[in-house]
Amino acid sequence: MTVLDSLASLIGFSETCVLAAVYGGRSLSVPKKLNYSHPLALLIGLEAAKVLASEFGGGSIKISPLIVYDRYANLVRANQLASSGLSVAMISRELRVSLRTVHGYLRDAKSLKVQVFSLNMKNKKHQKMKRIGSLPLPSPCESSDPRGSGQFELF
Repeated sequence: MTVLDSLASLIGFSETCVLAAVYGGRSLSVPKKLNYSHPLALLIGLEAAKVLASEFGGGSIKISPLIVYDRYANLVRANQLASSGLSVAMISRELRVSLRTVHGYLRDAKSLKVQVFSLNMKNKKHQKMKRIGSLPLPSPCESSDPRGSGQFELF
C-alpha cells in the first residue's frame, strides 16, 4: 500500500488527489492542532485536516507525486489524437513530449487495448466549437459562463 492509498483510506480519494496535486513530491508538515482558517483545512476541508492532525500531528508526510496518472492521461490523449488522424509529430507537439515517447504511448495503448471514446455531437451547441492550438474556444453565440457546465467539477 502506498502513501496515497493510506491517505485515501483516511481522508478520502478526492482530498488525497488534492494533496498530491499541491504537495506531490514534497513533505507536508501536519500541525497538532488546526482550525478552519489553517491552509490545510482550506485546501482539503476541516474534517479531513483534523483526521490528518490526529494521525500525523506534529510530524510530516512525504506525499508521492501523481506521475503515474500523468503518464496514463497522456497515453489516452495520444491514442485519441492518433485515432482522430493526427500524425506522431503533431501529437508530440500537442503533448509536449518527444516522438519516441509518443510511439511508446501508442504501443502501450495498443497492448493495453485502450478504447477511444468520442463525444456524441448531436447537440448543436457543441458543434460550434472552434480550435486554436489545443484549446477549444466557444463560438461567440455561446455563453462564456463556465458555471454549471461541469468544467470545474473535478472531485
